[in-house]
Amino acid sequence: MMIQSLDCDRCVENDVAVLTEVNMTLRISWRGLLAGLLMLALAACGGSDGAHEIVAPPAPERGAPTATPESSGAERVGADVPGGTIVFMSNRAGPDNLFLLSMSDGTVGQLTTLAGVDGFPRMSPNGDEVVYHSGTPALLPEIVVVEASGSFRWLTENEFGDLMPDWSPDGRRVVFVSDRDGDFEIYMMDADGANQRQLLAHPGADLFPRWSPDGTQIVFTSDAGGNNDIYVMTQDGRDVRRLTENPASDEAAEWSPDGTRLAFTSDRDGDADVYVVSVAGGNLVNLTDSPAFDSFPSWSPDGSHIAFSSDRTGNDELWVMRADGAEPLLLTSSPARDTAPHWSSIE
Repeated sequence: MMIQSLDCDRCVENDVAVLTEVNMTLRISWRGLLAGLLMLALAACGGSDGAHEIVAPPAPERGAPTATPESSGAERVGADVPGGTIVFMSNRAGPDNLFLLSMSDGTVGQLTTLAGVDGFPRMSPNGDEVVYHSGTPALLPEIVVVEASGSFRWLTENEFGDLMPDWSPDGRRVVFVSDRDGDFEIYMMDADGANQRQLLAHPGADLFPRWSPDGTQIVFTSDAGGNNDIYVMTQDGRDVRRLTENPASDEAAEWSPDGTRLAFTSDRDGDADVYVVSVAGGNLVNLTDSPAFDSFPSWSPDGSHIAFSSDRTGNDELWVMRADGAEPLLLTSSPARDTAPHWSSIE
C-alpha cells in the first residue's frame, strides 16, 4: 500500500448544518458515531464558550506530496485472517482522520491530518487511491481523493454537503450522497469529478450507496418507507427494490465479494448488531448478537471474514470475525474511537 499522508485545509463561510442533519437522519443506530462527529465539530470552532480550539496543521499547496507516515504500533491480527489493508476512521490523533491497518503485520499508519472530520473512506480497486468525505466546522463535507503519490484532489466543491462516496468496480466512477436537491439523494460522477448527475429522486434520505462487485447494482439505505431499510437499484438508478422491511433501522449494507449476500447494521433485536441477508431476499442471520454496539461491517477480499466496529471493550475498536459470526477477534486496541473500516486486498 503506497498511499502517503495528507495534510490540507480549506475554509468557506458555512457551519455544521449538514453534520447536524446527518445526525438526525441516521437516527439512533449511529448515535455514538455521529454525536461524536458533531461534538468534534463544535469543539473545533470553539464550542459553546469558545474555550477549546483545534488548530489545523500548515497546509501544503493543493496536490503537493507530503511525507509517508510512520507505522504506529502493532495491532492484533490472527494467523488465519486474510491479508490486505483496512482503511478506517479514528480520532486517535485528535480530530477524525483516516488510518491504514496492515492485515499482514498489524501496523497502523495515519493517512490524513485535517483538523476536522474525515469519514467513510473507500480504497480504490487498484489500491492507488482512497476516496472519502472531509469537512470542518467552516466547511460542509466534500468528496476528496488521496492519491498514491501523496497528492490529493477535491472531486466536489460547492455549497452543499457531499458525503459517503464509493468507487465503481472498474475505478472509473464514484457514487456519493448529496443534499444539493434539498434532501440526501444518490449521485454519480466520473473519477475526476466530471459529469456529476443525480441517480435517484427518492422520497426521504438515501445514504450509504455501495456498488455491487459486478458493477450492475447499487445497494443503499433509505427511510423512504418511514424507517431506515436496505434497498437495491440498478447502477443507472432504476428498478429500485426494497430488500428489508422492519420497524427497526437497517443501515450501511456491504456486498459480499461474490455479490450474493449483504452484511449490514440493524437494531432490530434491541441493540446494534451485524446481520447478513441474501441479495435475493431471506436467510437473515444475526452474526454478532451481543449487547454491544456492533456496526459498519466490511467483508474480507476472499469473503471468509468480516471486519466491523464494536464498543464491546468499552470504546469503539475494529474487530474481525468469520463470515458466519464465529471467532470474533480484536484488531485494534486504542483509547480512541476506531470505526467505519473498508478492507482491500492491496497490501
